[in-house]
Amino acid sequence: MLAMLMGILLIPASECVTVDCVTCSYTFAGDGSTDYQCVNDVHNFTKTSTASCSSGLCTIRTVYTNGFGRIKSLFRGCGTSVLNGCDQPESVYPTCTVTCSTPQCNDQNGDLRASLHANNPGGGGGGGGGGGSACSLGLSHLIFTMPLLCIILHL
Repeated sequence: MLAMLMGILLIPASECVTVDCVTCSYTFAGDGSTDYQCVNDVHNFTKTSTASCSSGLCTIRTVYTNGFGRIKSLFRGCGTSVLNGCDQPESVYPTCTVTCSTPQCNDQNGDLRASLHANNPGGGGGGGGGGGSACSLGLSHLIFTMPLLCIILHL
């Protein structure tokens, strides 16, 4: 066991997982049209950029008005933990989050309530583990382990 742990800790820092993620943001203001391309047309949105995320995770976080009435704000960028699901619609500001771990995997339509509901018709996932996502969680062990190793190796 100790030998295995030492083998893991001796992985060079260059082996740490980084991933390029799409970055942009949207906040509802006025008629709601300003920067809305960040929600539904990220590839043609002139303010879209990419970031190299040392966490190895990309995310989309969409905040809605009560009852999922409309999108209040949206963030695309680096993720810090695996969250896939939506709050209950009666929350004051229900939030849907998708996390993934492949290059630019957070480029899907940012109106997540429909896609997550289609993958989890039973309801909300409380903001985490809602069932469906744009990526597979089969590598969740790697997703959690590699960022931790990166932190340890950089200390």
